[in-house]
Amino acid sequence: MAESSISVFVVDDYEPFRRFICTELQNRPPLRIVAEAADGGEAVQKAGALQPELILLDVGLPTLNGIEAAKQIRTCAPESKILFVSENRSPPMVDEALRTGARGYLVKSDAARELLPAVEAVLQGKQFVSASLAASFLVTSDEGASEKRQGIEFNPYLRFGHSGHISEFLASIINATAADFGTVQLFDSANGVLRIVAQHGFESEFLRYFDTVSCKDKWTKA
Repeated sequence: MAESSISVFVVDDYEPFRRFICTELQNRPPLRIVAEAADGGEAVQKAGALQPELILLDVGLPTLNGIEAAKQIRTCAPESKILFVSENRSPPMVDEALRTGARGYLVKSDAARELLPAVEAVLQGKQFVSASLAASFLVTSDEGASEKRQGIEFNPYLRFGHSGHISEFLASIINATAADFGTVQLFDSANGVLRIVAQHGFESEFLRYFDTVSCKDKWTKA
């Protein structure tokens, strides 16, 4: 007997990241992408019309932000499960997002390893919150603090995260492109990878990379 499909609606105004989400999920039966949207108003309209089983929803959306969109979706599509996918790590924001009735909050830069577990947990009716949020804001034990320090060692750019000069530098590079979306990538020579370390809208903080390009093979052959 064929397994029933699970309808998925992806809402994000950054098209490359939307493509990443759709590509990851559409090859995972029984998940089926039924629609995409780039702003909050469109998200509410399509959610009401399609009644998808799962909605992946960004917070920072034009027209209507993700929090307000989620509140309206709870009315027009009450059976839809919502998983927020955002780079905003603010504890008050995470709390406000979950208070809308959403089942989970996934940090974009953790999506490469946590997207599928997050989707599975939410579909099972469980709550999911990215591990990096717990590491950043909920660490109370010495063991947790140690894990956080190890993360900083693995990501050398995080050591400079609180530098005002570095933040200004990143912002100036992104703004110089005059683009709506922009990223700053740096080469991590220790691990042989090219990583996104800052993104338009998040110039004041370093991202825990959601996009990593391996360069080891190229450098080895050279």
